[in-house]
Amino acid sequence: MDSNVYLQVSWIQPQASKNQFNIKLSTKEKLKKKLVSTLELLSVTGSYIVEIELVSKAKIQVLNKEYRNKNQGTDVLSFPTYIQFSDSKNTQVLGTIFVCLDYIFEKKNKSFVLDSKNLQDLVTHGFIHTLGFDHEKDPDAWNNLEKNIKLNNKHV
Repeated sequence: MDSNVYLQVSWIQPQASKNQFNIKLSTKEKLKKKLVSTLELLSVTGSYIVEIELVSKAKIQVLNKEYRNKNQGTDVLSFPTYIQFSDSKNTQVLGTIFVCLDYIFEKKNKSFVLDSKNLQDLVTHGFIHTLGFDHEKDPDAWNNLEKNIKLNNKHV
């Protein structure tokens, strides 16, 4: 399928955690395909950038307190930006998705193992927010969209 969507995904991870918490390139590529598929499902075309930042429980709690006035950790936070570049593709930065490492890695023996399904679910959840959807404002539309995305992504 020839796509009319270009998506650049930038992964940001604290240097100190890179050896302990590793996400394979194939997992990142598969997740990117699912995000592109989500854009196509919504009939969105164009060029986009989204950042995915993996953070500690402490950092996500600080962000949650600062921006949502909730002094507790959470699994994922999204900050839409909608910045438009003046490049040849009119690339739009959708925003940054912060994912808490504690929710996507599980300690097994002495190492940490990625829960790729949970990573996919959390990034997709955050990605939907960067597109302007909000489950608190319109839960019916959100639930319908999530259901359609899951059905669509089974084939990706």
